Amino acid sequence: MQYRADIDGLRAVAVTSVVAYHAEVAGVSGGFVGVDIFFVISGFLITSLIIEDLERDRFSLAGFWARRARRILPALAVVLVATLAVGAAIMLPADFGKLTDSALATVLFGSNIYFWQTTSYFGDNTDLIPLLHTWSLAVEEQYYLLFPLIMLVAFKVLRRPGALLIAMLVASFALAVWAVNRAPEATFYLSPTRFWELLLGSVLAIGIARLPAPPVLREIAGVVGIGLIAWSVFAYDETTPFPGQNALWPCLGAVLIIWAQTSAVNRVLRLRPFVFIGLISYSLYLWHWPVIVFARYEGLFLGTAFQSAAVILISLVLAILSWRLVEIPSKAWLGRVGNLPVLRASAIGMAAFLIAGFGIARSGYATTGSPEVSTELGRTAARAAYGEGECFFSSDAPISSIDPAHCLRPDPQRPSYLLIGDSLAAHLWPGLRAALPDESLSQLTFGGCPPFESSLERADPGCRKVTQAVLQSLASADYDVIIVAARWKPTDLAQVEDMIKRLKQSAPEVVLVGPMVEYRRNLPDILKDSENPTRSAVKYRTVPTSLDTRMRTLAEEEGVDYVSLIDLMCRGDDCRLFDPAGKPIQWDNTHLTPLGSVEIMDLAVANGEIPLL
Repeated sequence: MQYRADIDGLRAVAVTSVVAYHAEVAGVSGGFVGVDIFFVISGFLITSLIIEDLERDRFSLAGFWARRARRILPALAVVLVATLAVGAAIMLPADFGKLTDSALATVLFGSNIYFWQTTSYFGDNTDLIPLLHTWSLAVEEQYYLLFPLIMLVAFKVLRRPGALLIAMLVASFALAVWAVNRAPEATFYLSPTRFWELLLGSVLAIGIARLPAPPVLREIAGVVGIGLIAWSVFAYDETTPFPGQNALWPCLGAVLIIWAQTSAVNRVLRLRPFVFIGLISYSLYLWHWPVIVFARYEGLFLGTAFQSAAVILISLVLAILSWRLVEIPSKAWLGRVGNLPVLRASAIGMAAFLIAGFGIARSGYATTGSPEVSTELGRTAARAAYGEGECFFSSDAPISSIDPAHCLRPDPQRPSYLLIGDSLAAHLWPGLRAALPDESLSQLTFGGCPPFESSLERADPGCRKVTQAVLQSLASADYDVIIVAARWKPTDLAQVEDMIKRLKQSAPEVVLVGPMVEYRRNLPDILKDSENPTRSAVKYRTVPTSLDTRMRTLAEEEGVDYVSLIDLMCRGDDCRLFDPAGKPIQWDNTHLTPLGSVEIMDLAVANGEIPLL
């Protein structure tokens, strides 16, 4: 296949979008679509090479897989070793254990399955998982394992590879569209709902790319293609249902640009800066996420413009070094080695890595700290105390289990309180029940789903159902006090103001609960694994005082009550670490334990921040 510099330029667009998004560059809210562009490019290039070899009767599975090993494994191995080394030096033992597990999954080409099973709203923060980005490599590697076998059958037996690939594309796309709102996490991570993106590139390589077209049509295709990509990068955000049908537009943009070949857009993409970034794109993709995660883990990356520029620059330097010192030399050296020796060496290297990884995992991780802080309240117990599965729900709850009518039943004979919001409302439930024993207290909450009208557009059907039920209840039911809490962000303030105005029309008293004290790691792990728990807690703690002040001002302007969790939990740098039983007051990095909830809500009621009727 003849080298096309514009495809390296398109790689530059893809990796720049991803890196800018992860580095929290302002405005690049949909940069995650860069991964989808990579999928289309990979499908096109791999299929082009396979077709060329099949037509010349020189294709072999060993040759194909050895070529992929030469391309993928050397840089990946270096990044894995470096990430584990840094993780061993700076991470808490529990976190390093999870990093080791994810590294093993990466070596087995199954990290997408691993992260699908282990990451969720109540799991560790996904922005602190150093190898999370390898899920996309796993999808590609799984495609590389299966696709050549399919092509052999289609080319040698069926004689019509195009029809089979189109059928597979349609089936995978239909599954993604059907599942994106039913099982969003599985749809995001797993191959069956991602393969259609690679198959778009494959179908392009088999037939469409060879179709003749007038230059003006290619010019139009180039402009429309880059427009679709730009629109996706800047218009999409974390609330966009994805992948599903929304992934179609950036993928079609990539298809159009690859097909355009000679357009003005393609000529721009052939410029040296674009081509250079494209050449280092694989190394840049591998390095950028561990750099960002470790900087964030140490409190060195909080999303300022300077910090964004710094992590991007460091990632670029590492990518250039990796490309020069690992990718180019290994490609040259391994190119002189036969296919079977490359595959044997790859298998031996992977086996050695797995043995070492399992050895680390079996040996456990040394911990320090006194026995009284080493007991973490079980997550299951905490979530049960919040009312999970009854009137507090999360994304893994079957939609049929959500029964708003069961939850929204105010007692007209007693003062009625309603608690709404996400899990940071639900964690107040045990405390409110203890502090308001004689009142009628109801809740309807959903993890990661603030009670905004915009939540009606969320991908998760459970979130939409709960939001719709809350809005309908506000219009029809009589509550004396509505308490609202969520994981607020500074960008939420306009929606918070609109929400308060709506709530004031539904109840005489409205209580706005401010942002929560958070940690970059789970608080029990910090206390358990630290020789000086108080100092470590300060290091990992995030106290959003500015947002708290702005929300307090907003509450005063709107004439509603305000609960500052920060004021209740902290005095300067000294924040509560333990509940009355001597256990960590937060069971993860954010949520209060049931006993912690009781203590904090007792204070809020005693201070008059939550009215007693």
